[in-house]
Amino acid sequence: MVNLLSGQSREEQKLEKYYDQITEAFVKHRNEKALEIIEEARTFIREVFPGEIQLELSLTGQKALVLERMGRIEDLQQTYETEGELILEWLGEDHDLYNDNLYNKARVEVQLGNYQQAEQLYRRVLPIYRARFPNSLTLMNFLRDYANLLYYTGQIQAAKVIFEENLAFYLEKLGDNSLQTAIGYNNLGMALFEQGDLPAAKEYLMQAYAIRGTMGYEDESYASLCFNLGLILLRNNQLDSAEYFMQESAAIRSEVSGEKHALYGAALGGLGQVYQERGNYEKAEMNYLEAIEIVGNALGERHPRYTQLLSRLAGMYDESDRLDEGLGYHRQTLDNVFFLMTTVFPGLSEAEQANYYYSIRYMIDGFKQHVIRNGNPETYGLLLNAQLKLKGLFARTATAQSRMLDELNDEVLFAQFEQLIELKKAYVKAINSNRMEESEQLIDRVKALEIELISSSGAIGEVINPNESWQTIQ
Repeated sequence: MVNLLSGQSREEQKLEKYYDQITEAFVKHRNEKALEIIEEARTFIREVFPGEIQLELSLTGQKALVLERMGRIEDLQQTYETEGELILEWLGEDHDLYNDNLYNKARVEVQLGNYQQAEQLYRRVLPIYRARFPNSLTLMNFLRDYANLLYYTGQIQAAKVIFEENLAFYLEKLGDNSLQTAIGYNNLGMALFEQGDLPAAKEYLMQAYAIRGTMGYEDESYASLCFNLGLILLRNNQLDSAEYFMQESAAIRSEVSGEKHALYGAALGGLGQVYQERGNYEKAEMNYLEAIEIVGNALGERHPRYTQLLSRLAGMYDESDRLDEGLGYHRQTLDNVFFLMTTVFPGLSEAEQANYYYSIRYMIDGFKQHVIRNGNPETYGLLLNAQLKLKGLFARTATAQSRMLDELNDEVLFAQFEQLIELKKAYVKAINSNRMEESEQLIDRVKALEIELISSSGAIGEVINPNESWQTIQ
């Protein structure tokens, strides 16, 4: 919290007192009190300092800090909407503060799971920030947040490249004992974890942990690091250590963010995974159910984090031979998975769609395992419907690409795209008929035509990637 005024007149002294009270409430985690004082100060500013937009925006920034700490993400979203309208009215859309507002909106959309909206906002601001903050800490932190979005949508290699750039910058500019460097090690370690390189992932996270051990305070970034260490140790079957770090993450988040915050719910979900691995299904169920309630209340029942918890609970019920209880959670998981894919897919290229699908397919695979264990004809029907729905999503994407080409009003390009679709269909038939020589010839023709299309139109390059192994999706 920043004290903006020196306090010369009586009015300025009173305003300064408001800022001091906000700071005190924030430091003492009296969040509701801080919000109350912020609104009192806003009323005072409008009465005594009308038109002082910078003063009012400073209060909005402080309110956003409090709301984010409390996990009131929808209120945070509305706060940034109001701030954006205020900036547009007084300063215009070309002002730097408006671009900062768009950046904050992007971060909130990521927290809400609205990845397509976040992507659009980040891409709008990215060239402006590159020009405005070249080779700077501000730019690196912006890119780090954008890489987190890529990570959440399964674009792990793209995220890893940015995380590597982040870490190199932090080491060079800030040294090897800074908070930003610790976060850099953590992020790069998790990208390696998702790529299956557990030894390297653990090494990077332990580097981050060693740095944090010298700082003497605990915050959300430290809680996140503990949670991630717990995941890696769980994967390595080091259950005692995994449980310790998950409990540490939950304790810090309980203190820092409160027990209604989605991050606290995520920590409980991590503990549920540890207890499930131990075979302590009673404790696992208790933690999963509490986590689902907290995350659902905080982020909504369509959010990716909520969906992941549903899938974990369903899998735990299957593992403990409580298949009937698991089925309902599998149904809800599948419904959410297809909702998320339908929401995210329109803004992604073929390669990005495949990456996103592979990042969430374990939830669909979990239902497949349920069907195998259950043997109930009804569940086989549900699985068939899910598979048909999945194929339909990819088919609709191809239709959208075709519509885009039609809008380009280029008959040659459109004919080439139609030829590409027919070649892909022929490839699938050749594979299914075990005509391998023919299939190899067809895939060469497919790649050649994709490259030709991309070279003919930059717009097509946004939806077709010649390196994508699309046949695995078919």
